[in-house]
Amino acid sequence: MTAAPRSTRLDGLLLALGASLLVLVLSFWQWMAQWGDTLGSNRAFRSLHQDSLLGSALGTQLALFVLAQLSLHLGFGLACWGLARAARSAWPDYPATQRTWVTLWLLLGIFWVLIANAALFPNSTFGDHLFHVAQARIGGVTIHVVVSVLVGSLLLLTVGTAAWRLSRRARAGTRVGWAAAVGLGLVASSAAIVLPDHYTSLTPAPKNGTERPHVILLGLDSLRCDFAAPIGKESTAPNIDRFLSRAARFTDAMTPLARTYPSWISILTGKHPHTTGAFVNLLHRDQMALGDNLPEAMRRNGWRTAYAIDEVRFSNIDESYGFDQTITPPMGAADFLIGMVNDAPLSNVIVNTRLGRLLFPYSHANRAAATLYDPDTFVERLDRELNFDKPTFLALHLTLAHWPYTWASARRTDLANAEHWVAAHYTPAVRRLDQQFADVLAVLERKGALRNAIVVLLSDHGEAIGLPGDSPFAMSGPIDDPYAWPTITGHGTSVLSPHQYRVVLAIRGFGTAAQDFAATHDISVPVSLEDLAPTLNEWLSLDMHDQFDGRSLLPILNGISDPAMKSTFQSRIRFTETEFNPRGFLPGQQATSSDLADAIRVYEIDPETGRMNIRRNERAKLLRQRQYAAVRGNSMVAAVPGYYTEGFRFIYINPERGPLPRNLSERPDPEIDPTATQLWDALFARFAESFSDHSTM
Repeated sequence: MTAAPRSTRLDGLLLALGASLLVLVLSFWQWMAQWGDTLGSNRAFRSLHQDSLLGSALGTQLALFVLAQLSLHLGFGLACWGLARAARSAWPDYPATQRTWVTLWLLLGIFWVLIANAALFPNSTFGDHLFHVAQARIGGVTIHVVVSVLVGSLLLLTVGTAAWRLSRRARAGTRVGWAAAVGLGLVASSAAIVLPDHYTSLTPAPKNGTERPHVILLGLDSLRCDFAAPIGKESTAPNIDRFLSRAARFTDAMTPLARTYPSWISILTGKHPHTTGAFVNLLHRDQMALGDNLPEAMRRNGWRTAYAIDEVRFSNIDESYGFDQTITPPMGAADFLIGMVNDAPLSNVIVNTRLGRLLFPYSHANRAAATLYDPDTFVERLDRELNFDKPTFLALHLTLAHWPYTWASARRTDLANAEHWVAAHYTPAVRRLDQQFADVLAVLERKGALRNAIVVLLSDHGEAIGLPGDSPFAMSGPIDDPYAWPTITGHGTSVLSPHQYRVVLAIRGFGTAAQDFAATHDISVPVSLEDLAPTLNEWLSLDMHDQFDGRSLLPILNGISDPAMKSTFQSRIRFTETEFNPRGFLPGQQATSSDLADAIRVYEIDPETGRMNIRRNERAKLLRQRQYAAVRGNSMVAAVPGYYTEGFRFIYINPERGPLPRNLSERPDPEIDPTATQLWDALFARFAESFSDHSTM
């Protein structure tokens, strides 16, 4: 065999690094072509961050992201160069130059990355085009598996043979080239850090050395009540159903505002959003007055407090709310921007590994980066970071069932022609959420958290998914809008859609805490998420200082059947409202760059923290652009803002007085319809700030 041509030890290094940078540019070329000019020239985008990005928190975070992408791609080039060096050491007599080996490993590596990206992330930019290639089968085995096995085998053969030859040369006293040694070191070390980030706690479950129970709030984002029970013959969420069948379940529960952040603030404080001021996502912290809250009270009474969620774009709950520990993605505007652009095949395939956790914290275990989100990665993070060696209060929220109803391995285009498009995507998301819920319970069980625990299962709000029952009156916009949508989707978009504000709520005791319950049963009295804090306050004797808007449910949980008490629950008036709904951002809609620009005008970025907030001068305007409702049983008085004119139109719904809504031009006569009058008065009392300059249409 002809001897291999001579080459310098660094030959091909520039080729490898240059090719890896070209891969980086091509990976982001489509995004830059679509959004680059818009982000750079649009006045709304520039107004988000009026100060210079240089030296700001957001600027630093974006710079670190760019540095991480550069480092990863240059590392890929170095690894290909190292493999080329290893190949020359393994087969020194083969007639190929160093550059040839570099080219071969680059082509092989890029091919594998593209195939792996398509198989693991079918909804990513490049994965969408190559998914069917990656999933094609040869003898029953997918192309992805075949290519991975071949590339892995060739890599091991090359590294193993090179190491064997180098060891022989070392034993023979021959000098071993530093470049060859470095090349082998690069390949060997990279294999360790790009392994999947799997973790299972092997330590024994700690004993709870006190009689105080762990208190665990398990939130399931956007879960509809009718999906938390068998539908027809087959259950959509069997693990959730199994939990509910052994719990005290409230069948008539609702949220005061069908968005995650306001709902959770009501859960943690026992107060209405207009009491705390937390009635919209991303308000400045100093615009809210939360007062004493559940995590602060639990911590004051000896519990460790922890909060975990896999998406934080619009729900910025952090340690300042009374939590000792938070397990969340990083918060701030960088989460929006990086989540929008971080879709490069090479970074995708390592995002759920140890290296991905280090380089791309805004994409690792982050549901906001939906096309890259692996539900197991977040469960593994919980397993790695949660500890129950002392009484613990854990507020945990899983967001898989939230729009866009997708995750890394979901294949949404398979449902493109479904009759109810949104519902077709929502259903598999609930099924995957159900499995993730079971996995979380398994982690809690293994860590000993369920030996003595009060577990509350809840949804922060429901979801309208375009089914006929989601639009009782065939409209979701203002009542006088001639172009009102024929169906309602999303949450916090219409007070006329009960599936948006009805929530799952159940309480179950585990171990010693199970003795505090009467027999498990369904409870039909009207309740609210505001009732959780006062319930736990009484149950655990927390002595919270502030007055609640909610009511303690403990007497009902204990089976007390006082008719007078139940009557006060049955006659209670509850409230709900919509939130900020920019055009193009509802389920099933596609936001354009102009839609995005219009929405962004409402926000600003804090240069010191990088957090995104509602502009302070937008607060009053947002209150005038939402719907409000006071609800008692099946009756409702709703206020809907005008589409063409200022003021609100008021609607009265009472099935006992007819199937259709009735317009109210003024306060109803209490002699004629006392229910309508009571709802009207309650609506104006609760939302006084919104109706301060009230005029009807």
